[in-house]
Amino acid sequence: MTSVEILVHATSVMCGEGSRSRIMGRRMLRNLDRSKPV
Repeated sequence: MTSVEILVHATSVMCGEGSRSRIMGRRMLRNLDRSKPV
């Protein structure tokens, strides 16, 4: 597990809204992947 995944998981647990936060986390990961230099 990467630190980003842990961060997203912790955020979703804190929010307590599994489905919505998971979608948000996926969106965050996608944005991070896009901003990451290949």
